Amino acid sequence: MPLRVAVTGANGFVGREVCRRLLDDGAEVTAVVRAPASYLELRDRACVVHSPDLTDLARNAKLLGRLDAIVHLAAHVHQPRQSRVATDRFREVNVEGTRAVAVAAAEAGVRRFVYISSVKATAERTFGDPVAESDLARPEDAYGRSKREAELVLETIAAATGMEVVIGRPPLVYGRGAKGNVRQLVSWLRRGIPLPLGAIENRRSLIAVENLADFCSRALGKVPSRYSLYHVADDRAISTPQIIQLIASGLDREARLLRVPPAAVRLGLRVLGRRDLIDRLTGSLELDTRRVALELGWRPPTAIEVAMPRSVREAGP
Repeated sequence: MPLRVAVTGANGFVGREVCRRLLDDGAEVTAVVRAPASYLELRDRACVVHSPDLTDLARNAKLLGRLDAIVHLAAHVHQPRQSRVATDRFREVNVEGTRAVAVAAAEAGVRRFVYISSVKATAERTFGDPVAESDLARPEDAYGRSKREAELVLETIAAATGMEVVIGRPPLVYGRGAKGNVRQLVSWLRRGIPLPLGAIENRRSLIAVENLADFCSRALGKVPSRYSLYHVADDRAISTPQIIQLIASGLDREARLLRVPPAAVRLGLRVLGRRDLIDRLTGSLELDTRRVALELGWRPPTAIEVAMPRSVREAGP
């Protein structure tokens, strides 16, 4: 009998990739989406359920009662310059919404709950050693705090109900349909803009969307404990200039990297009012992924040197 899995947040680029992967694995997939028209591409392969919010999903006892597992991707995502009202949404969706779905799932007999959190639940930057799961979590913004609180809520639910919980903390996810830093770099490179980042010597962990989907698939298999927390990332951390070179390779063009002193780059970003880019472009954020390799035997199947250029090519012009 195929594994019966619901994927929340299935209309996002990560959700679509996770659904595709689980369908290819032979699972019976229910894609939970906020907008009915947002999931047309896999409608012929997956059951699509419209759920405007997570509390609505938590009340859907008929659906939950026939599931073996849930892969929970739905979240209110981090955006710069959030208003206070938008900030409050982090707790409403990421904490209370997750709590509602997990409690209802446990009561319905769902055996496995896979939750995709974020590296922002534990750190924004690293100095020297990569951040490990055992390190003290130090989230710095409302999004990161909500993700960390959701992790703790799920740990309590796992202990109280016996439902197995597996949590993955990814760094920045890239791939077709992704937004954020990589997309911004692609835009700059397409326009031939010289980038003053050639002297940056940082280390950034990233994860290709297909590698994250592979982790989600593996997290539905045998696990060592009722509650498991893992850092998941591509096979190695790379510097900002290396990221730019891989993107340029996917665009079939040369990267125009200028070797400007990092201190001058940081000062320039401050002057331009782009403090939000300072850490992302010049700082380090590296994950220690040894635990997931040791306990689950999971390693990312696609190397970053392959995944990054391919994701740029697949995104098109």
